[in-house]
Amino acid sequence: LGRSLFERGLTHGSTGNLSIRTDTGFLMTPTGSSLGALDPARLAALDAGVRARLAGIVYGTGEAETLVEKVTRRLIEAQRTIATAESCTGGLLTSRLTDVPGSSAWVERSVVVYSNAAKTDLLGVPSELIAAHGAVSEPVALAMAAGVRERSGTTIGIGITGIAGPDG
Repeated sequence: LGRSLFERGLTHGSTGNLSIRTDTGFLMTPTGSSLGALDPARLAALDAGVRARLAGIVYGTGEAETLVEKVTRRLIEAQRTIATAESCTGGLLTSRLTDVPGSSAWVERSVVVYSNAAKTDLLGVPSELIAAHGAVSEPVALAMAAGVRERSGTTIGIGITGIAGPDG
């Protein structure tokens, strides 16, 4: 989820201020308090406000399973394999995926392709596509995903591109 989604409605307003932790999925708690200290009616209102603003993208609540563990279970059940091509994240997604024991059964490989030349050389992303749309574009992300999937023989390829850091 983009930070702007939270800035547009989840960090201010009737639901109260929230702190957001993304290292194990989204854990949201009112800033400056613990959930146990909240009045049950206030907690219910907070929960309803968050769910309304995140309708369709909440993966679970009150579950012991993290988002990565849930993805892992679903990939194994579906007998799918995955390869990633990461640019701005520098391998962060793959690091999270491989933190799960047994991930070698479904994570085949990861390629960090920060430069345009790497995207072209390692994944076959046409330089003309990068020139026409820019490295940070949906067509390039799709070409990265297709390139890593084709080269790895996996059932799923993920391409991540974007701008990271203070200078991009």
